[in-house]
Amino acid sequence: MQKQLLTCLLMLLSFVAQAQKPGEETAAKSATKSEDKNPSFKRELSLEAKTENKGEVNVKGQKVPYRVVTGTMPVWDEEGKAIAGLFYVYYERTDVTNKDERPLVISFNGGPGTASVWMHLGYTSPRKLKIDDEGYPIQPYGFEENPNSIIDV
Repeated sequence: MQKQLLTCLLMLLSFVAQAQKPGEETAAKSATKSEDKNPSFKRELSLEAKTENKGEVNVKGQKVPYRVVTGTMPVWDEEGKAIAGLFYVYYERTDVTNKDERPLVISFNGGPGTASVWMHLGYTSPRKLKIDDEGYPIQPYGFEENPNSIIDV
């Protein structure tokens, strides 16, 4: 009896699956098809784009002016063709007279499962997310100065 019931159920499910209509093409698929048909269409991604901003933060009671640059650097192949872009965020303390003596800190994320954004919104950046002691966001959501930023080194 159970075999017959299971067989009927599987047959019913196969009919339901066959009754499904094919979905409509999404705008992205349509755009891709039209791009394929138009050989003059070329999608370009600037691999040397960057944006700069300036700010000031209080670290251990001291005002620290800084400059932040975000951008992408090209990754080149053997023939000198840009094949990818590497995203970066660069923080520079701007009130230093002898930059040769400043340390260079390079921070990498922990790999898959942890976004690089947490390095910048958690400990490296002069600004951080507004969170409580347990790590939950505080309303109103936003950013605040990072009193423990490493920019004062």
